[in-house]
Amino acid sequence: EAWLDIFEVSWEGYWPEPIFQQTIYYYPQGEEQYVPFTYERQPDDIVVVDNEELTLLIIGDVYNEDGGYEIKLFLENHTDKRVWYEIEELALNGFLCQPFYEWECDLYPGTGTYGTIEYFDNWKDETEGDTITEISFSLLARSRDFEYGFHGDYTVNLQGEEPAQEYVY
Repeated sequence: EAWLDIFEVSWEGYWPEPIFQQTIYYYPQGEEQYVPFTYERQPDDIVVVDNEELTLLIIGDVYNEDGGYEIKLFLENHTDKRVWYEIEELALNGFLCQPFYEWECDLYPGTGTYGTIEYFDNWKDETEGDTITEISFSLLARSRDFEYGFHGDYTVNLQGEEPAQEYVY
């Protein structure tokens, strides 16, 4: 499934309304073989948020071959709105990290996606040890019409303790 939105260039609004929208479906093995995507939770997944609005899971974390750190995510939109999600200000073990790129995504109602946040390994120079024990970040979400939105700050302890959460909007 792919989404095509065509916008008229406008300087009057940050989120101009599309002049054309189309969802495109491609079925490599034929439409009759299509099975909707679902993510099966694994025992070692870390639940960051799971409520009537969204599900955010940390589904893995690894070092990559480029000397950085990757956090694997799964995010699902439970609202009836198309929502833009963005993760900012990620800290590993209390150290604010410099990302390779900021992670963000745009999800239609009832859809989900995988994501990867990649960070340089400079956090090791600023913290004690080589093990990540805590991840903190801000999650921003907003609909295109600005009728829906929130800002949540999260701290996740990777040693099995309950994550602390604070919502602000």
